[in-house]
Amino acid sequence: MPAAEGIKYDPEGICPETVCDGFRRAETLAKKYMRLLRNYQVFWYILYGLIALSCGIGNVAKQHTLDWFWIVIGAEAMAASLTLLPSLVSTGKKWVCSLAGFTVSLLFLLLVCCVYSGGTWFFTAASSVLLGMGVVFLGPVLNTLTLPDSLKDQKFSLYLCIVLILLYVQLEVICIQTGGRWYWMAFVSILFAAWLLFGALVIRKLPLEAEWKNRKALLYFGGVLLLLLLIYGVYCLQYGRGWFVSAAVWTVFGVSLVILPFLLFKNQISLKPHRALAYLGFETVWLFLGLFWEGATVAGVLTALLSVLLPWGWLGALRYLPIGKWFRTGIAFFWTGLWCWLYPWILDRVYVLCYGWDSDNLSSLIIPVDFSNWQDFATRGNNIFLLFLLAMGLLGAGCMAVGIWKRQKDEEKEK
Repeated sequence: MPAAEGIKYDPEGICPETVCDGFRRAETLAKKYMRLLRNYQVFWYILYGLIALSCGIGNVAKQHTLDWFWIVIGAEAMAASLTLLPSLVSTGKKWVCSLAGFTVSLLFLLLVCCVYSGGTWFFTAASSVLLGMGVVFLGPVLNTLTLPDSLKDQKFSLYLCIVLILLYVQLEVICIQTGGRWYWMAFVSILFAAWLLFGALVIRKLPLEAEWKNRKALLYFGGVLLLLLLIYGVYCLQYGRGWFVSAAVWTVFGVSLVILPFLLFKNQISLKPHRALAYLGFETVWLFLGLFWEGATVAGVLTALLSVLLPWGWLGALRYLPIGKWFRTGIAFFWTGLWCWLYPWILDRVYVLCYGWDSDNLSSLIIPVDFSNWQDFATRGNNIFLLFLLAMGLLGAGCMAVGIWKRQKDEEKEK
């Protein structure tokens, strides 16, 4: 096979001359680089050594001891971690090693300064430095490090946990130094805030089993509720309060009032055929448990009972009556008007029965209206109320009429 143009082979066929020249140039450049690197290192060795030697001699000559000399050593270590240490590391993570060296030398410098000045602030300063360095540099460090397979997808969770630990260490140090009693309250409050802000991201990355993968929202809101209750418990224990159970009962009631429909709608809880019944039943039972725990009066319990009759009537009419949807909607409108008409009248009688009210202004089933008078506040309210009741009746009747019409149309189609 003819030789390629521009390439000459030696008689013994060892290698092309151009390839050998390339190897020789690379070897020459490598030797130059190693010589420059060695000279660079020697320069910094000599410079730092001369500074340390001169400061040591000066410290001994003047103070007859080595005290501020160690401050110089700490400062030199910080400078060396940025200038000399990267040249000594052969791996591809030089900046991580330099950052670690800088942090360690900074902590050493703080310790020496604290001892030299006779202070007690070292642990506060050290914990603050570690927290600040962790917040800023921990993320890039985790992205650089080779983590086990089980942690490769959990870098954010790992970052958050380490930062929280550093924050808790700083708070513990400050609490001990100030003689405070607020540590555990701050602990649970910060944990609650972190979960509220980042809990959804943490759960999203968790390797959950199949049955929990579609219930991530339940895990998140469950964590929010538990941590909120934990805050109540810690506060009550720390300050000797006795309202934990009351706060827990009404917090669960309020949170479930807002969140439970979302969880049921997203199939976080397997009650699909009866989700509305489960929601309303849970809220009703929890409401009365809270009232009984608070020692509510008979009037209060009866008022709550009258109030929950409205949504229960809607549920029974719209979901469980075995008739067409237009008839169910019409009955729901009729029930709304009937409940609004009877509620104030029954409520007044309950309070008369329980508290012996004797008033001339008790509600009446006959609504005193005067459509020629819209100036008086009470009369205007009665006029609007009657119009509302008539609207509910007309809407109910209209839905019934549509239901009858559709039924007749369906019967005609069948014939």
